[in-house]
Amino acid sequence: MYLRRVPAALSRSRETWALALLWLAVAVVYAATASSSWKTPDTASAEVGAWAIATSGTPWVDGLQSDSYVLSVDAEEADLGERRRLVLFSTVNDSNGHAVIGRSPGVIAAGVPAYWMAGRLGMGSPADDISPVPGALTGAALAATTVLLLGLALRGLVHTRLLVGALLVLALATPYWSVLGDALWSHGVTTLGIAGMAWAARNERWWLVGVFGGVGLWGRLHVAVIVAVLGVGLAMWRRRPTIALRVAAASLPFLAGVFVWGRWVYGRWDLYAASGGYAQATGAENPADDRATGLLGVLGNELGYLVAPDAGLLTWTPVLLVLVPTVVRSWSSTPDWTRVLATGGITYLVAQGLLNNFDGGTGFWGNRLGLETLTCLVPLVACSLAQLRVRERVVALVVLSYQAGVILLGAVFNLAHRQGDAWREYEPYLALRDNAVVTVAGIGLGMVLTLVAWLALGRGNQLRADPAT
Repeated sequence: MYLRRVPAALSRSRETWALALLWLAVAVVYAATASSSWKTPDTASAEVGAWAIATSGTPWVDGLQSDSYVLSVDAEEADLGERRRLVLFSTVNDSNGHAVIGRSPGVIAAGVPAYWMAGRLGMGSPADDISPVPGALTGAALAATTVLLLGLALRGLVHTRLLVGALLVLALATPYWSVLGDALWSHGVTTLGIAGMAWAARNERWWLVGVFGGVGLWGRLHVAVIVAVLGVGLAMWRRRPTIALRVAAASLPFLAGVFVWGRWVYGRWDLYAASGGYAQATGAENPADDRATGLLGVLGNELGYLVAPDAGLLTWTPVLLVLVPTVVRSWSSTPDWTRVLATGGITYLVAQGLLNNFDGGTGFWGNRLGLETLTCLVPLVACSLAQLRVRERVVALVVLSYQAGVILLGAVFNLAHRQGDAWREYEPYLALRDNAVVTVAGIGLGMVLTLVAWLALGRGNQLRADPAT
């Protein structure tokens, strides 16, 4: 009996080492290519908010400004009809009148340790020159750890080489690299929470599903949709109501926590404060003011999330379309938690379309508002890969090569060209127009590296899964 366990133990040890080395490699790549300057108020606001708490112990940012950012539109710049500095998402605490940053609690809290450590090491930034680097490195660490958690969730279900290949695609051929690994985004917190839920669900640790779900909703409050679908869905599928009860019991304290945060930072107990004061910070009375209305408007917004040339999930990760037939064929043989999690991710995307405009703003390379859905789909897709047919593999390789090249181009060269219209603009085309040599070289390098990785990993296509796990 003992001798039979030795090969299994050795195999598990190899998988563990492979995942550990993969995490290290991805973390190094992300850190090396992370932004050292601000390109969007989303990340700048979160990092300034984290800096304020780390250096003073309070979220107050009264009077902050620098050559890179201001809390409100500068009068001189407004008169000139231009904006030379980022305008941070800021608002006012209703109780004491202090200026505060309007971002979700999770993304600000996530950046506090790095800025506190920088201060302790004597690398703290003065108020007029706050560094983006600690925040960007935090984003890189969160993204790399998310990849690791997904690997741990899938260990033993997918052949090691196939698993490593799938994780490399996620890490280096999707906006995980060009967005999550580039700066401190709220999506870094949400995707970490979702990956943790996947790992906990795989191991049937329902309390931890709730805990990681709570982490996710601190990043974006409506991640609660995914938590609910996973908890209730698995409880119904397995006819075990205790699953939903444990998930809810563990996540509800985190939900209460965002309201406490909202009271501390924004001086209010309402939903807007709990979600990070974003509506106030952007000047909207209601978050719905920032999205399309009417049936056609809502349908167009939902469609934009999927296929808008410069913001669609499928536009930036077209390999998902190639894999649809494989997922359909494999559906019944995949673990139930992967199917329920994927359903939660799709439900989240629909809910997101009712709450936010699909384009996600400017100043970044790739799709960002679909990253939670992408993370939810990864376990299901990975467990289906062994069923790829020969023609599908060829098509997947071609599409993936281009996809990887586009992501590498933006991540390595820190590009962000779009200025507004996500239906009419396509960043790789804009990059080609502005610098054809760099664009062709970057995409070409990504395609070559993808082919090399494909050949190096070989045809590890075994699937070892118990549909009931």
